[in-house]
Amino acid sequence: VQTCALPILICYFEFKNLLLCAYVSYYSAINREESRGAHYRQDFKEKNNDKFLAHSLVTMNNNLQLNYSLKKVRIKSNYKELNEI
Repeated sequence: VQTCALPILICYFEFKNLLLCAYVSYYSAINREESRGAHYRQDFKEKNNDKFLAHSLVTMNNNLQLNYSLKKVRIKSNYKELNEI
């Protein structure tokens, strides 16, 4: 009886993706040295808008090394209607 390896491959890639997502989330959280919303750190108990009013970006190179950077949040919208709220 020949069995198909496809379900095993699907499980492998799904598990690999879950591990990668968990690792990237951890890496982002450990680099964000503040508490904000559901992200709470005992060693950094306050918000730090000067440094962290930004989106956390994590990129990975071909050697699986992660790089953490920040992209400042744009407070003002390009849409006039939203700025009036």
